[in-house]
Amino acid sequence: CDDDPTAVRPEQLEGIWNATGLVAINAADDSEREDLIALGGSMVVNIEPDNRITVSFSVAGLTDSDSGTYTLDGNAIEMILDGDPVSGTFALDGNTLTMLLDEGVEWDFGSNGIDVPALLDMEFDRI
Repeated sequence: CDDDPTAVRPEQLEGIWNATGLVAINAADDSEREDLIALGGSMVVNIEPDNRITVSFSVAGLTDSDSGTYTLDGNAIEMILDGDPVSGTFALDGNTLTMLLDEGVEWDFGSNGIDVPALLDMEFDRI
């Protein structure tokens, strides 16, 4: 990160981010998608100094808050949230943050109680 002057620095991400887009995508069948915002879902991410992060979300009647740390490497982000690794890619454009998480995410697409590996496509606005 220090070798690339155009790379996003952690302090550029600091702040509170509100999700404006949350789409779960089945990792085995990318035609299977669920718009979590349309299902009444919400997510707020608080990125703090010293690479600390808190994620608060509410989806399908489930409300939770996870906290931990994150590291950046180019456009890759890795988070350890409540001990669990979650990773993917991100982009920052002014006050809009996009992330595509492709590791450590699961979702119950059939509402049958079975979580399967998923991607999570997210867009946030800084608040």
